[in-house]
Amino acid sequence: MEFRKEVKAVELLAPSLFESEVELIEYREDPLTGAQSRINVRRAGRARQAQSGEADLSVVIERTRVGCFFCPENIESETPKFPSRICSDGRIRRGESLVFPNLFPLPNTTPSPP
Repeated sequence: MEFRKEVKAVELLAPSLFESEVELIEYREDPLTGAQSRINVRRAGRARQAQSGEADLSVVIERTRVGCFFCPENIESETPKFPSRICSDGRIRRGESLVFPNLFPLPNTTPSPP
């Protein structure tokens, strides 16, 4: 039985100092079923969503506001940027919309076989 994987790299500018950071994504194939998966190991350390049983959402909002990268006061300092070869400003703005790269990216929407 052979376990196969392929590692691909994805680049972004991390919000800490907006320096280039490379995420390694593993494509794995199950030798028994042929099922494919993508794994970004750093995703395990990402912020978690509020639990569905929390009664007072205002308490959750205030508790998480400091590190919330979607809150308006944090979006410029806490969200990653695209490398300049992709977007010269780092983020794409259209009206009130703002597009920035996923901090825990996966390179393709469909796994490619190793």
